[in-house]
Amino acid sequence: MKRGGGITANDNPMLHDNLAKVIRWYKGRVTYESRKIYSDFAWQFRFHDHIIRNDESYYTISRYITDNPLNWKVI
Repeated sequence: MKRGGGITANDNPMLHDNLAKVIRWYKGRVTYESRKIYSDFAWQFRFHDHIIRNDESYYTISRYITDNPLNWKVI
């Protein structure tokens, strides 16, 4: 008998403490569903994860997020 976790029952990665497994499952599921609508869907590549450790780091990253679209080429 399946218990909890929706259709995946106890195999649902959201029920486990492994963040990498949860992210891998999430990205796989989003990719699968998105390609039903837009076959060319792809995740952005070459991104850089960064842990925000202090106010200065937070400010720098938030300014980048706010200002970066200004650098995008408009089609």
